[in-house]
Amino acid sequence: MTGQGCDDMRQSQVVCCRVCASRVFASVVGVAVSSQLNPPIRVAHVTEAGAGGVRVHLGHIMPELTARGIAVDLLVSAGRSEPDLAVFLDRLHRFGCRTSVVPMAHGLRPFQDLVARRRLGVQVSEWGVDLVHAHATKAGLLVRCCPEIVRNVPIIY
Repeated sequence: MTGQGCDDMRQSQVVCCRVCASRVFASVVGVAVSSQLNPPIRVAHVTEAGAGGVRVHLGHIMPELTARGIAVDLLVSAGRSEPDLAVFLDRLHRFGCRTSVVPMAHGLRPFQDLVARRRLGVQVSEWGVDLVHAHATKAGLLVRCCPEIVRNVPIIY
């Protein structure tokens, strides 16, 4: 969390700030943290695979984290998503989640990957997130290669 004393805890490019991670973990296991976090920490979930198990997982945890005082956002690609992606995103909006569709190519596509990496960096910077949680291989690769994210935000993959 930039500006709250966590910068000195970064020991590598892909590291989770202990303060942020402990707060996220505490909320997941049932500790009430919303009264301790003002403003709440903001977690951006990033995935290229917006279907199947990843989507089910995000559909469960994002509303639950929101209910426990964690602000959550989603950056997802429509390329490998189910046809009703708009319905899924609308459901998340009702829980207060911000969402953005960022085209991410499946597999290695150097030019498209550079464009996606840049768009992810811009969106994370604009949203001012405290923690990025990447789901699936492509999202993990893109966020870890994005200097705007790596320099400023802890990453969980």
